[in-house]
Amino acid sequence: VYTHNPVFRYKQAITFKFIEDFEAHNGFNNSTLVSDSNVDKRYGNSCCLLTIPVTDSNAVAQEITPIDLSPGQEIWMELDYKSDVPFWIGFIGYNPSSQYDVIYVNPQTTWHKLYLKLGNEVGTVRSTSYSFYFNALNVNGTGGHLYIDNVKVISYE
Repeated sequence: VYTHNPVFRYKQAITFKFIEDFEAHNGFNNSTLVSDSNVDKRYGNSCCLLTIPVTDSNAVAQEITPIDLSPGQEIWMELDYKSDVPFWIGFIGYNPSSQYDVIYVNPQTTWHKLYLKLGNEVGTVRSTSYSFYFNALNVNGTGGHLYIDNVKVISYE
């Protein structure tokens, strides 16, 4: 039996373009901060909750403040999530305006970490600034919840 405990470190040349740990505030609209048993206490006392009512087909939480990203650079999104519904992660480019769904994520009833490479997609859209969104889907008609924590957008320039 071989046991491997990977260690993750950021390179020195990276730039954190966006960091949201949901401890003091919420950088995404249409969502709420929660501090209940659904929070992964390893990362703090609060997380973001996006709720889909039974009557809605989806619920979207979008980053409030657009950020500048450089096309052609390494760009990654890192986040933790837990969800009882599937959801899309995407971004909106501004000037010119365009919306881009990047990845469809299946429900996970326990917390998972996701690393999403965005450099090619950002390079294709070529806008002056970008904001990110989470679009939770009500596929079975019962509504649901999407919990998000520790969202980071990282650029290696």
